[in-house]
Amino acid sequence: MFQTNTSFRNRKTLPIKYWFVDKGSKMEKHTDFKGLRVIAVEDNVVCAKIIERFLEKMECHFQVFDDPENALRSLKEKSFDLAIIDLNNPSIAGTLLADKFQQICPDLNMLATTAFVESYSREECLNHGFKELLLKPLNAETLAQGIEKAMQPARLFTEEELKETLAYFDDDVEFMEKNFQVMMKKISSKTQDLENAINDNDFQKITFASHSIKNSLMYFGKSKALTAIKEIEDASRKSEDINFHYPLNTFKQNLSEIDDKVAAIRKAVHDEKTNYPSIKLMNQYKTTA
Repeated sequence: MFQTNTSFRNRKTLPIKYWFVDKGSKMEKHTDFKGLRVIAVEDNVVCAKIIERFLEKMECHFQVFDDPENALRSLKEKSFDLAIIDLNNPSIAGTLLADKFQQICPDLNMLATTAFVESYSREECLNHGFKELLLKPLNAETLAQGIEKAMQPARLFTEEELKETLAYFDDDVEFMEKNFQVMMKKISSKTQDLENAINDNDFQKITFASHSIKNSLMYFGKSKALTAIKEIEDASRKSEDINFHYPLNTFKQNLSEIDDKVAAIRKAVHDEKTNYPSIKLMNQYKTTA
């Protein structure tokens, strides 16, 4: 087991803001993590030291383990607010370890880390209870952003929001699955086209790319990403000289909301333990439009 700080206090709310500086980079505003109780499982010595250094600087109470079994024993003995789990531990898959953590502490907030982006999808992590997935190499800024998101209350989509999306697919689960994949790939591809068009200040290409993205996003109902992309399309059609990078960044920062909604819909349709108990059969929402 790596170096630990075990003087825990009872604190779960994170209301205060502070300005954090990482090695001379620009200052970013994040939540105050002082007093946060964190358990981390990381077998890479360098990554473990980065996590320890960050948590110590933020005045968190923490334990960092290289052995998952020791971490499980500690979780049974102490209370934690957050778990940081490496998905690629040699002795146990991080998703399986997350399931074990949740059996012991169902309300534990969890943050996943991995150096192998192709091994795990964000949706797979969400399905195992993680709030966010961070790609290595880690640094103070990415850890701060990840922890801040992991400590936010879970976003439960309303039945109306899910029905709004299901209605587009006429109750055909197979059709829905194929279209989810097609639309997410299209959004990813057109986002790159949009960035290039904005950098080239080409209004025609900006309009074309943003319109294409908008059409795909509309299947998922209202979202901040959709609002931002509409702003880009409207301005480009009018050839307005605005800073397109601002709504573009808003769009990109909120795309995870679409991933979350896709995961929620799949869970609602396929999982009887869903948090949306009345959404169990697609034909309950057969559209008559």
